[in-house]
Amino acid sequence: MFYDTRNKMTDSVWKQPLKNSKDSCYLDTALIALFLDPSKRLIKDMETKQCSPNSLVSVCGAKNKQDVIEIQKNFIVISRKLMENYVGSDPVSRERNRLRKRAKKCPVLNAKENFDKEGMNDPSVFLDYFLKLFPCLQITVKKQGKIMSISPLVYLETPGTIQQANNRPLQDLFLKQVKKQKITQFVDVPYLWIDFTRLDKGKYIENIALVPSMHITVGNHKFLLTSIITWWDYHYTVYTRVGRIWWYFDDVQKLVRKVGSNRNLVNDAVNGQENFAVYNGKLYFYEKI
Repeated sequence: MFYDTRNKMTDSVWKQPLKNSKDSCYLDTALIALFLDPSKRLIKDMETKQCSPNSLVSVCGAKNKQDVIEIQKNFIVISRKLMENYVGSDPVSRERNRLRKRAKKCPVLNAKENFDKEGMNDPSVFLDYFLKLFPCLQITVKKQGKIMSISPLVYLETPGTIQQANNRPLQDLFLKQVKKQKITQFVDVPYLWIDFTRLDKGKYIENIALVPSMHITVGNHKFLLTSIITWWDYHYTVYTRVGRIWWYFDDVQKLVRKVGSNRNLVNDAVNGQENFAVYNGKLYFYEKI
């Protein structure tokens, strides 16, 4: 990860990088998880690879190839500004709002997840939109003579009912799924985003403790946990690691809160709820180390 000695990281006062605007929390948390202290490989792939979608139909808000390039530039500008830590600055919010207007033109995503409409907006759907814009972020491999793409976004399956995932380490569930699907090519993925949707037959299930694994090992390759997006009371927030320190971002609050060590992350309490990340984790971001 990128890491420097930015003064705001050590000060007791650190303003939110993105402020909530009309329920933008799903978007703000995803952008912070991706870009506040990002994988060098992710930024390099976004900026240097020939990364054009094969079909414009899948890219919402794009009428031609130039439109795609402009949306990609929008993402890159946001990534740079968050990396440079323009905390609380209007330019980041303005770029976020431009991106949001484009994303709202997604009829397919809107139909699937109420994307940016009334209801629960989903950062995983936004990541899917992000991957459609940057298809080179997916790994192309040959399996049984066929070319297939391995997406860094994985929807975690649970064994039987969701209750059977209770008190299980995230790594156990993920590796079981990889083995079941025989996708050994995950060792080639430089970053990994794991979605754990706490639903059973469309109903949100509370009190499921999914223990966040600080590392996931696939074969001889190790991935480091860098962010956790949480969901509670129709609102997304995000824990993000900067160097060795965890921070908690809530875009309706004025200031970022320092959490500290890995142990502090697991034990952290929010709104009176202990072990908040354990019981409310939704999206887990990893990068290969």
